[in-house]
Amino acid sequence: MKNTGRIIILAALLIVAAGCTPRGIISKKKMSRIYYDMYMMDQYAQSTPEYKRIADTCALYKFILADYGCTAEQFTSSVDYYLDRSKDMKDILEGTELMLKAHEAGIQKALDKAAGKVEKRGTRRHASAADTLGGAEGSDVSE
Repeated sequence: MKNTGRIIILAALLIVAAGCTPRGIISKKKMSRIYYDMYMMDQYAQSTPEYKRIADTCALYKFILADYGCTAEQFTSSVDYYLDRSKDMKDILEGTELMLKAHEAGIQKALDKAAGKVEKRGTRRHASAADTLGGAEGSDVSE
């Protein structure tokens, strides 16, 4: 009876251990955030003349990896590890995609809000200019 309990505990530990990433491998969640930051930095560097020449180089990425407490070797090993596990790599990239979509939605919301304020401000200016000139609103003909 004691052996059966030990076997069950050992089997449970093996199942749990099989689901964990090996030591030195960056977690899937952190990999998604790293890929997100790399993408955002690439986009900024591509759109900024003084950084364009170093865009898409490892020079930019080493700062991102340092922010996450990772080395280039850890990152490369992690990429290799996840490439061998396509479902995990898919999860990482889908996580990155969700972050990018959320960022895009936030930008769109801010742009829509700014456009609404500009339209309101422009309408008020137009109305006050017509009042100042003494013309009727919408009248283009002078008498």
